[in-house]
Amino acid sequence: MAFKKDLLLLECIPKEDKMEEGIVIREFLKLAFPKKVKFKRIKTKDDFFKAIKRNTCKYIHISCHGYGDVDGYYIKLPKGKVYPSELDRSSNLYDRHCFISGCSLGKKAFADNFMKATDSEDVIAPLKDVYFIDAAAFWINFYYNLFFLGKGVDKSFDISKQQIEKSGAMQLWGWQK
Repeated sequence: MAFKKDLLLLECIPKEDKMEEGIVIREFLKLAFPKKVKFKRIKTKDDFFKAIKRNTCKYIHISCHGYGDVDGYYIKLPKGKVYPSELDRSSNLYDRHCFISGCSLGKKAFADNFMKATDSEDVIAPLKDVYFIDAAAFWINFYYNLFFLGKGVDKSFDISKQQIEKSGAMQLWGWQK
């Protein structure tokens, strides 16, 4: 399947939190690429799975909170949780670049399980708690390098991690080539 080199941006942070990173990223990207970003507000697991299954974009950004419990780390939705074990290749994330902003979802326990379940090309996510402003600055810088300067995922990640002081929390996980 040929993917559009567009970004599916899933806003999974509840409106009442007033820290909707996905909105900030969408507004920034609209300045240069108004048609490149497909935006979806997610409330439930059903919304989440419908959005990813219908997706034709090469890049997927999941703006969310990340937590862990006795069952493992998960993507927190306004109404529900998504564990990596609930995903598989049919989730339509295979061969995609997945960018997840949820705190702690860059830990090996989540990222490995996510990549194995989905067969995604790679995952970028924070290793620990990250302030909203630091995450937003990292992702805006990352997408500027990726889409505007055409640097590619690895190079955009390296540049953004170096330029944003608090971005040391971010981790890039990819299949060994």
